[in-house]
Amino acid sequence: MKTRPRKLQDPKKVQAAVDQYFKHCEDTMVPVQAIRKGQVIKYEVPKPRTLAGLAVALGINDRVLVRYEDDENHVIEDDKDRENLVRLSTIIAGARAKIKEYILEQAALGGIEPRIATFMLISNHDMALKTEVKGTGTLNITVSNYESPDESDA
Repeated sequence: MKTRPRKLQDPKKVQAAVDQYFKHCEDTMVPVQAIRKGQVIKYEVPKPRTLAGLAVALGINDRVLVRYEDDENHVIEDDKDRENLVRLSTIIAGARAKIKEYILEQAALGGIEPRIATFMLISNHDMALKTEVKGTGTLNITVSNYESPDESDA
């Protein structure tokens, strides 16, 4: 089976691009407008760090970026390829963790609207508002030493 080559191949180049993206976010100020006590306040903040922004900086889309963390999705040709893939996965996981930390910090400090932060975390960082447990099989529940309300009143 012939597969097309991965877009991200060289861990050193990917790390340099990730570092450049985060530096760009720190150095680029964006205007913000808020209403405080009935007054419009204008100020600037550093460009937000996002998974989509990181993907654009790396020249891929955000879904492809997420797949780089799971090396089961890739055909591995040799030991050097496996080593590079592990390094790429580690770099991407670290960058995603840094973006997740940013979102959580900004939400806690009021820099990101909580609903937007929640959406970003659910959409891109494997978080959920609720936990669903799915399973198959049977569940047996045994209740011992149970008194019905009618018996205790007698």
